[in-house]
Amino acid sequence: NISNVTVTCVTNNYAVGGTVSGLAGSGLALANNGGAAIPISVNGVGETYVTLASGSAYNITVKTQPTAPSQTCVVANPTGTVTNAAITNVNVTCTTNMYTVGGTITGYTGTGTALVLLDNGTDSLPVTGGAGIFTFATTLINDVPYAVTVQTQPQTPAQYCTVTNGTGTITAANVGDIAISCRN
Repeated sequence: NISNVTVTCVTNNYAVGGTVSGLAGSGLALANNGGAAIPISVNGVGETYVTLASGSAYNITVKTQPTAPSQTCVVANPTGTVTNAAITNVNVTCTTNMYTVGGTITGYTGTGTALVLLDNGTDSLPVTGGAGIFTFATTLINDVPYAVTVQTQPQTPAQYCTVTNGTGTITAANVGDIAISCRN
């Protein structure tokens, strides 16, 4: 009889990953099952986020969103169980967050020649509807300055409009506190 034959079995490990696209900021970190941060610094195909034993469940989530510029990243196909092959379809797609610049107009009658507002010297906004809320069409990324001015004062009737809170820097939120006050 031969009794010294030893059989040793090990569980195979497989990569869990996919493609990262659209990443322009820094600081993106993923996590598996809420665990330690997995830093991601570049776009790429065939990225490996974590290596797990066959039979292990995975749940890849965004632990930290990128900044500079501010972005929102989402994970497609984030959950599953590793079986007998690498997981290659856990894809991360990032988009740059864009923010609006706007506020309120008071005292403007809105007849005759229009009030024209200007943001950063190039984004023109004619206002013909009188007092109310305004928003520039061009959106801005985080950490970019804005400067709202009056390009054209209303002429019929003649009014003078001033800007309050017209300058600042986008801080990961829409700007809505700019006040335009007009008087005859």
